[in-house]
Amino acid sequence: MNFENCDRRFGVEMEFNAFDGLSRSKTLNDLPDGIYDVGKQIKTILNKNVEITKWQYTNNNKNWHIKPDSSCGMEICSPPDRGQRGIDNLKKVVDGLALVSKLSSDHRCSFHVHVEIADFSEKQIVYMITRWINFELFFYFLTNPLRWLNQYCIPLGFSSEFSTDTSYHFPSLLQKLSDTKYHSINLYHYAKNKKKTIEFRVMGSEGCRNSEDAINWCKLLLCFVERCKSHEGISEARLFYDELPNAVRFLNLVEFCKKDNEIIQWLISKLSAVIDLGSLFIYDAQKSFWCEIFSNSQEDIKNTIEKLENCLG
Repeated sequence: MNFENCDRRFGVEMEFNAFDGLSRSKTLNDLPDGIYDVGKQIKTILNKNVEITKWQYTNNNKNWHIKPDSSCGMEICSPPDRGQRGIDNLKKVVDGLALVSKLSSDHRCSFHVHVEIADFSEKQIVYMITRWINFELFFYFLTNPLRWLNQYCIPLGFSSEFSTDTSYHFPSLLQKLSDTKYHSINLYHYAKNKKKTIEFRVMGSEGCRNSEDAINWCKLLLCFVERCKSHEGISEARLFYDELPNAVRFLNLVEFCKKDNEIIQWLISKLSAVIDLGSLFIYDAQKSFWCEIFSNSQEDIKNTIEKLENCLG
């Protein structure tokens, strides 16, 4: 399977600040300042209708949809799409919104991706969750460290819900990943029968502001899901963090992206930027565990970059 013939549907949720900087509307029925300007911009970019509503769940929407978000201002939801067409439309929207001078996306904002897994068996879902936890740090290290400290995308490997000493089967994993949306991944909508997707919540506001981050992140997640789908699955999961270079081997991006080296170059630049940060002492002291994880991962990150560079030939 490669990206050219990947037909798996995906959709994104992008969070932005209201023009006045307020996260909540002044009254219950107000819409955030600037929401109609944003809608007009997306309609101009894609020449398609845009829905603007009060807050509501968005499932299988046929148009781009904008609604209030109480944590930051407004949320922009794409319709489910697939392949290069979906990537191209996402790039157009992110690039177009970057031209709206009053529109910002700060640390309160994030970029969520839903990937359809209606064709997954229960065993394949168990395998996918296992693999996610194996390589969870790899995905986190591609994002801004401020996102690592966010209470709305807690790493499964850090969560008190999971233990390395326990084996997990599908029912318990589904229950744990659908009770709340605020882990790095969740099956909230899958369990509620709203849409058969897995949601990835790790990417921060950089995915809302930078089309390179947005499209490469989506391609990476599609690759991850397709690699998991190619496995027959497992009955039970034992949860542990694997070495970072093994994530590159598992993803086999050279095969998935064929002659397109953009995603590999993007991964190298993101991991190199994390190394340049040096330490996390400037962030919240209560998350000192991240400092230790990051410190212990330095050699692993360097080895991962070397492995990616080898993929470029």
